[in-house]
Amino acid sequence: MGEGRGVTEYWIWSNEHQAWWKPSERGYTGLLHEAGRYHKSVVDRILRHANIVVDEENFPNEVAIPVTNNYMTGRSLSILEDFERTQTLHSWEPRQL
Repeated sequence: MGEGRGVTEYWIWSNEHQAWWKPSERGYTGLLHEAGRYHKSVVDRILRHANIVVDEENFPNEVAIPVTNNYMTGRSLSILEDFERTQTLHSWEPRQL
């Protein structure tokens, strides 16, 4: 997932908690700007452990969202911003790392 150009960090969304993972794996937040950014090796470990069992609807407990930079505005963007606007996160089909 997201190993294209420029993707070096990921946010982690918890379907289980309906929140973002905070930095250093210390809790959850509903605010993207408070979410931690994780490198692929950490994301691989977290997803491997967290997604051993998925929920009854076959959603993974945790998903990684690539962080990319928009150099025109200097702000962080991701494919998730579209989902936050439309609030259709559960219809998104995450790809494996």
